[in-house]
Amino acid sequence: MGISICLLAMLKLTDTEAFGTIYKKYDLISSKFNGWIYIYSFCELLIGISFLNSSPPSLIIFIALILGILV
Repeated sequence: MGISICLLAMLKLTDTEAFGTIYKKYDLISSKFNGWIYIYSFCELLIGISFLNSSPPSLIIFIALILGILV
């Protein structure tokens, strides 16, 4: 699971502007706040790296839960 999350985050970070134009069409937060595209991609990468560790910290689990609910 951690590998797939990291791969998806890396794909988003390779061309953030193209990801942002597509993502703004269906996400309410990114349509209002342009910086959310960058924040979301880096948070997703942080979550993926954390899941690759033996036990993710509770803060990372909370961030993953919030991102899962918002998106």
